[in-house]
Amino acid sequence: MTSCDTNVINIKLGSDVILNCIYQDADNNPLSLSGILIFTDFISPKTGEVLFEASMATPGGNIAGIIVTNESLGEYTINAGSSAGWPLGEMPLDILYSKSGILQHTDDFILDFQKGRTQLRTENTPDA
Repeated sequence: MTSCDTNVINIKLGSDVILNCIYQDADNNPLSLSGILIFTDFISPKTGEVLFEASMATPGGNIAGIIVTNESLGEYTINAGSSAGWPLGEMPLDILYSKSGILQHTDDFILDFQKGRTQLRTENTPDA
């Protein structure tokens, strides 16, 4: 799992993309996710292709890559799965919140995909 103090998150290509998030106000106070729908699209900056769509179909739902981990504290996880086959380099990303028909986007942040050095070999996997 990844965390960052800037708007750039470094991820090695082929790693799982798992982002722990908090819905909060301008003063960084957590807000409840009650009645909130969350959406985000991982889009290739090179081709415009949507690589993964994460969304919640209903408030409090855990659908298509978004899992609410603490509704009252605004905590949730976005799991886009493996980044294998995604392009190297920077991918801008934002998150869209919807409540009672009002839509709000976050500022952009950047996922910076870099080539990994260590490769998984099938003889080293537990299922092999």
